[in-house]
Amino acid sequence: MIIGTPVWASKLSSPMYAYIQQFKNDFKDVACFTTCISKGEEGTYNQLKELTGK
Repeated sequence: MIIGTPVWASKLSSPMYAYIQQFKNDFKDVACFTTCISKGEEGTYNQLKELTGK
């Protein structure tokens, strides 16, 4: 699974959050990327790690 999300206030977007919550048990391997115009990607990656458990 490849997950991409914009960074919204140092967090992943709410649509992506809902998607992960719904399908996280189906994820075997996960690769993530973000789009960000300034700072905040580190918090987003931490949130992705916590939500996916990967």
